[in-house]
Amino acid sequence: MASPSPSPSPDWAGLPDDALLTVFERLGAPEVLMGAGVVCRNWLRVATGEPDLWRRVDLSDCFDPTIDMVAMACAAVDRADGRLEHFAADCFVTDALLFYMAKR
Repeated sequence: MASPSPSPSPDWAGLPDDALLTVFERLGAPEVLMGAGVVCRNWLRVATGEPDLWRRVDLSDCFDPTIDMVAMACAAVDRADGRLEHFAADCFVTDALLFYMAKR
């Protein structure tokens, strides 16, 4: 007897923007910045082109000495495009980063 053919894989790259935004909001800024936002061009477009996704950025539980956390924070601030309302972080915040955020 022949085995049934496997179900087709879902087209994750073709998810509608609103669905991606919901996924990204649930993941949080660190996960979007470090991986989810670079899965494919469509995901990158949504991750970088939706400033409302970046209104609240919490990097307080993701300090990693092998990652340039200041650069990650600056990327999140840039993506907020002037709409940043809340920013939380530990360990790596400097006066220069705070000044950068204030200028944006």
